[in-house]
Amino acid sequence: MSDFDGLRPAEPPPELRGRVLAAAREAVGSRSPGLFELLVADRAVRISVAVVSLLFIAHLLVDRVPVRTSAPVTAPAADEASVPAEPGLTAAEQIDELEPAL
Repeated sequence: MSDFDGLRPAEPPPELRGRVLAAAREAVGSRSPGLFELLVADRAVRISVAVVSLLFIAHLLVDRVPVRTSAPVTAPAADEASVPAEPGLTAAEQIDELEPAL
């Protein structure tokens, strides 16, 4: 025999089952707020969304790729003539056009 044989959990009160079932029926009838409603109701979440939105917009405005407005760069060829370079093309892409000048 063990020392714990005499320790048994106490029986729940007889009216507990009725109270739990009544509370469950009442909870089924009530509408609980959705996730979006909870987030809108929280002031800290609204402030966080505003700050992240402002940072995103600032990033878009500051980190724009500059627009190229200058004329294409020309490179001197072997016969001292200048060959216009097309902007955005690599040397490998321009090799066919540059071969006659070399």
